[in-house]
Amino acid sequence: AHTTAEAFALDRKLLYKRVIIPALKRGMIVIQERGVSTSYAYQPIQREPLALNKIMNFMGNKIALKFRPDVLIITTVNPNEAIKRTKKRQKTDDAIFERESFLKKAQIRFTSRWFKKIFERKGGKVVYLDTDKPKKDTRVEVLDLFNKYFK
Repeated sequence: AHTTAEAFALDRKLLYKRVIIPALKRGMIVIQERGVSTSYAYQPIQREPLALNKIMNFMGNKIALKFRPDVLIITTVNPNEAIKRTKKRQKTDDAIFERESFLKKAQIRFTSRWFKKIFERKGGKVVYLDTDKPKKDTRVEVLDLFNKYFK
């Protein structure tokens, strides 16, 4: 667990230093899928959990939080619906991230007040987007959020 967390943080450090920070300095809008928020939610609930404060202290994660998203959109979905969706795919690796028990724990973390405060204390806005509905409805809501926060 420690090695995995450290590897993600190192990758994040390189990504921020080489791509994200220069893009932000040029005034660009950066859209990411996943990131430090996922490490905060996922890594402490894996089979070999790592304490959140340890995860937060890896240099790459510190940099990511310093340059936190202006708007962090957390997509939510009922874990049962998520399982139904994953069963429709060809992928069959039985990843821990696609198990109902894991998804329930992750949902609790992502929607907790302490999680939201991590980003709000740094000046970010956390928005939750329910994705239990059809894709076309979710697309409309995503575009509405983008127009609201980035126009």
